[in-house]
Order: sequence, then C-alpha cells, then structure tokens
Amino acid sequence: MIAFSGLRIGDSFVPGSEIFAEAVRNLYQRKVFSNVRIFAAEPQDTTLVIVIDVVEFPRVASIRVEGTMRLTKMI
Repeated sequence: MIAFSGLRIGDSFVPGSEIFAEAVRNLYQRKVFSNVRIFAAEPQDTTLVIVIDVVEFPRVASIRVEGTMRLTKMI
C-alpha cells in the first residue's frame, strides 16, 4: 500500500503540506479502491505512525449461470 501511495517509510512530514492528499489521489487513481483514508496514530517522540485504510471495489459484481437444467434434475 505504501508503494502505491507514493509515501516512503522515513519521509518527513510538514504540517499543511499536500503529501497525504497526493497519497490518497495516487491510491484512487489505481481504480481498485472505493474508499481511501489516511490518518495518523498517536505520535511517539519524533515518530508519526500513518495508517492507510482502504476498501476495495468488489472484483465480481454478479455471476450469471446458464444451462443448469441438467444440474436442477440432479438435485
């Protein structure tokens, strides 16, 4: 997920920068996720832990089965 976002472990974060907005855009551009959220966990000393929360689009929207007459007779 980090690689797709464009973020790198150890990157510096400047408050007010567009780094997280750009990361969200990068993830949405993959057209795999229906929802993307990036938020910070509780800061520890000089370290900020970032959480990337995504919801994938369903891979299969529907399945259509034809020719089940033989299967129906077996049940």
